[in-house]
Amino acid sequence: MLAGESKDGYLRGTVFWNETAGRFIETLAAHHTVGVKKQASSLLNRDMLKRLRDFVVEHLDEPLDVATLANMANRSQFHFSRAFARSVGMSPYRYVVHLRLQGAVEMIREGRFALAEIAAKTDFADQSHLTRWVRRVHGVSSTKLQPEPAAE
Repeated sequence: MLAGESKDGYLRGTVFWNETAGRFIETLAAHHTVGVKKQASSLLNRDMLKRLRDFVVEHLDEPLDVATLANMANRSQFHFSRAFARSVGMSPYRYVVHLRLQGAVEMIREGRFALAEIAAKTDFADQSHLTRWVRRVHGVSSTKLQPEPAAE
């Protein structure tokens, strides 16, 4: 799907492509068990990854640090960060930002909250911090994600 969309000049837009790529990456991360066999202790199992993801989603509006997540996995921060990156393919920080941005984009599309309020609900520093991340990841301004006003 991604290759076809890219080949056809992004007919559905870059936001669609970015979201599809994000879902693809999440699927890979969730099912990453194939490949070179590694020591079991160097990876996080699916149950732990699900618990971590659920925890982050539940606490999007709060500051989250590696120490908290490492404690959940009963590992040191160093070993947790390494195991997490090997298991998911990105650092814990990048993953948290990814989930926060996903939540923010959903709220933007719903159109029920102002951007400043969405930024606060997803623990971005402020509205401009959120809009920079939206542009960086999706390639469009956050206003392009907002629902169109109903025509009368």
